Amino acid sequence: MHVMRSAMLRNAPLSMKLLLILIFPLLGFLAFAGLFVADKSENLGDMRRAVTATAVAQKLSNVVTTIQRERGASGVFLGSGGKSMQDKLKAFRQETDKAISEMRTQSTDGIPSPDKVYRALDDLTALRLKIDTLGINNTESSTRFTDVIKTLVGFSYSLEASIEDPEILRGLSSLNQFVDMKERAGRERVLLVQAFNQNRFDAPLLSRFSRNLGEFSGYLEAFQRWSPEVFKTKLNDVMQQPGSLEVARLQRLGFDTPMGDPLNVKPEDWFNLATARIDMMANVEAELGQNVVGLATDARSSAQSSLYVAVAIVVLMLIVVLWLASVIIRNIKVAVVDVNRTLMALSTRDLTARTRYIGKDEFGEISRNLDNMAHQISEVISEIGSATAQVATAAEQSSAVALQTNQNVAQQRQGTDQVATA
Repeated sequence: MHVMRSAMLRNAPLSMKLLLILIFPLLGFLAFAGLFVADKSENLGDMRRAVTATAVAQKLSNVVTTIQRERGASGVFLGSGGKSMQDKLKAFRQETDKAISEMRTQSTDGIPSPDKVYRALDDLTALRLKIDTLGINNTESSTRFTDVIKTLVGFSYSLEASIEDPEILRGLSSLNQFVDMKERAGRERVLLVQAFNQNRFDAPLLSRFSRNLGEFSGYLEAFQRWSPEVFKTKLNDVMQQPGSLEVARLQRLGFDTPMGDPLNVKPEDWFNLATARIDMMANVEAELGQNVVGLATDARSSAQSSLYVAVAIVVLMLIVVLWLASVIIRNIKVAVVDVNRTLMALSTRDLTARTRYIGKDEFGEISRNLDNMAHQISEVISEIGSATAQVATAAEQSSAVALQTNQNVAQQRQGTDQVATA
C-alpha cells in the first residue's frame, strides 16, 4: 500500500504536487482566519445582546417611574375615600399603560425571557379595579404595587448577566442602583402619604419609614461611588433644588415630631412635592438610561465594523494567497514545459532549439545551462564536421598525389623499357 501511494504521488502531475505542498498551509490559514472571524462575530453578538439588555432596562425604568406615580396617587385616592386624585390617577394610569406598551414592543432576543415581568404587569388590571371600588386599603395597595416594581427591578438586575463589556456593565449597574434609589423615594412618598392621611406616625410606620430612608442613603452612596461624574453632578443638583430641600424638611418632621402628635401636612401637598422631586430624579434616570444605551450602541457599531474589516481582510488575504499560488504554479509549469519542449527538440537533432524562459530563479539558471549545452554541442558538431571535411580534402589530395606518383612511375618504366629496347 505504501509503495502504491508512493507510486501514485510520484506519477502525479507537477501541478498536483505543488497543490499538495500548498494545501496544508492554506488550510492552516483558513482555520486561523475562521477563528479570527468567529471571535469578532461572537463579540458582535455580545454587543447586540448588550444593546437589547440596556434598551429593555431603559424601558423597564420608564415603567417603574409611571407605576411609582400611580402607586402614590392610588394611596392618596384610597386615603381620601375616593375623593381626591381621581383625575391625576386616571392620567397616571394612562402613562403607565403607554410605558408598558412601549416595553412590550421592545425586542428581547438573546436575553432572559421577561414572562415573569409580563405576568406581574397583567395583575395591575385586577389591582386597579379594587382601588376604583375602594375594595383595598392604601397599605395593601402600596404593597401590591411595590411587589410589581420589585419584579421589574429584579429583572433589570438580571440583565447585567447578559453584559460582557465592563464599561457597559458599569453603566447598567449604575442605572439599576439609581432605579432602586428612586424606588425608595417612591416608597417614602407612599409611607408619608399614609402618615399624613392619619395625621400622625405610629411605631410600625415610623420603623418602615426609617428603614426605607436608610436604604435610600445606601443606594445613593453606591450610585455616587460607581456612576459617571456628570450624573453625580446632575443628581446633586436635584437634591439641592428648593423642592428637594422641602422634602428633606418634611422627612425630619417625622423624626422631630413626637410619636402620636399631629403632623398637620396635607397628603396632597406632600404627594405633589415628593412627586416633583421624583420626577426630577426620573429625568436624570432617563438621561442615564440613554447614556447606557448609547454606550452599548456605540460598542455594537464598533464590533460590527471590526467584523466587517476582519472579513474583508481574510477575504483579501485569501485572494492574495490563491493568486500567489496560481502565479507560482503557473510560473513553474511554464518553465518545466519550456525546458521539456527544448529537450524534445534537441532529441530530434534540432540543435537550433533554445528555451524561451527568462528568469533569475533556478529554472532560469537551468534554462541558461540547457541553452549553453545545446550551443556547446552545436559547436562540437560543427567542429567535427569541419574536421571531417578537412580529412576528406586531405584524403583527396593524397589520392591525387598517389595517382600522380603512379603515373610518373609508369612513365619512367616506359622510358626505361624504351631505352632497353634500343
